Amino acid sequence: IETSIMNRNMAAFYGKWSVDWLDGQDPVTGDLPHTAPNCGGGGGPGWGGAGCVLPWKLYLYYGDRRLLDRAYEPMRTYTECLERCCTNSILRSYGGEWDFIGDWVPPGRGMDTTNWPSKPAAELFNNGYRVYLMEQLAKSADVLNRADEAQRLRARIKEIRPLIHAAFYDVQKQLYLPDEQAYQLMPLMTGIVPDDLRGTLFKKLEDIVRRKNMDHLDTGMLGTYFLIQYLSAVGRDDLLYGIMNQTTYPGWGYMLSQGATTFWEQWNGYYSKIHSCFTSPGGWFYQGLAGIRPDPASPGFKKIIIKPAVVGDLTWVKAYYDSQYGRIVSNWKVETGKLTMEVTIPINTTATVYVPAKDSAAVTESGKPVAKAKGVTFLRMENGAAVYEVESGPYRFKSDR
Repeated sequence: IETSIMNRNMAAFYGKWSVDWLDGQDPVTGDLPHTAPNCGGGGGPGWGGAGCVLPWKLYLYYGDRRLLDRAYEPMRTYTECLERCCTNSILRSYGGEWDFIGDWVPPGRGMDTTNWPSKPAAELFNNGYRVYLMEQLAKSADVLNRADEAQRLRARIKEIRPLIHAAFYDVQKQLYLPDEQAYQLMPLMTGIVPDDLRGTLFKKLEDIVRRKNMDHLDTGMLGTYFLIQYLSAVGRDDLLYGIMNQTTYPGWGYMLSQGATTFWEQWNGYYSKIHSCFTSPGGWFYQGLAGIRPDPASPGFKKIIIKPAVVGDLTWVKAYYDSQYGRIVSNWKVETGKLTMEVTIPINTTATVYVPAKDSAAVTESGKPVAKAKGVTFLRMENGAAVYEVESGPYRFKSDR
């Protein structure tokens, strides 16, 4: 979704598609089909659930509250459908062989093998996805002024998180099994991991990426998307930079080395050579490296976040996004230890801009101390960045890193 939105205006297409999806909902069970229009086939919560995610994303990126209002009841009904498939508040495998897929086609576990992710692995992943959908629904309830619904959903999430943790966490090994990226990621991303274990679990995830897999992925089509989203959200774009730079199997560089001009369905190229799997890098280039992100506090890019990832040996990034308010620009370069950021904020919008810096006192804008810059207000220092509230206009920040 992010890759498409950051490259094209997807409001009409995704709006129409999400309505198609919700129109296909089973009126009795509340289940959503794996595809829209419904052509059968396989999938699982992460397939039908996309029909619930799209309305929230369209609100976030385009401020489309009407679609969110139209979609709320079908979204709620689908989460209730998943709840009915639970035993003792744990979502268990249901339906036929193709109806409860979790993280599909990881390397070495694809359709050309008999080594598919196990039933417990799919259950762990889909319980995380279930919490993710409930979180999206709670945020939607906030927007639609359904305070009682939001409170009920958050109470339910708080209730089931420790139950999911207890059902899938291996106390002795201090991880969720299997010891692969997707299965540590989903509990971390959705708050299933208790606070006192979050540091331990994140270290496990990092070790699985860096040491076990030597900066390669072991995720499938859903796990790859969520890994990129989560690591960027928690400021670990350095891990993603290492992953993106690999040219050996499995990874995007491997696809390129084999002459790929479109995304494959599997990391090894088995079966379809043009598919919607593994398309997330395009979103990360804009939102991670360039740092152009919507602000949920005022969606549709009425408020903007500029939070670039200055990582690895990368020395420059140039990017823009054409929002409904105008062009947002985020360019940066590093020369002799100095960072220069060129930022443009459209008319009738404001932004929160993160300037990587050792000290806010050393940051300048257009050659002047930031304190004297018009339209720029210092907010705080946060994780190695000076954070500013910025009005519309062009800016040129410089800092020491």
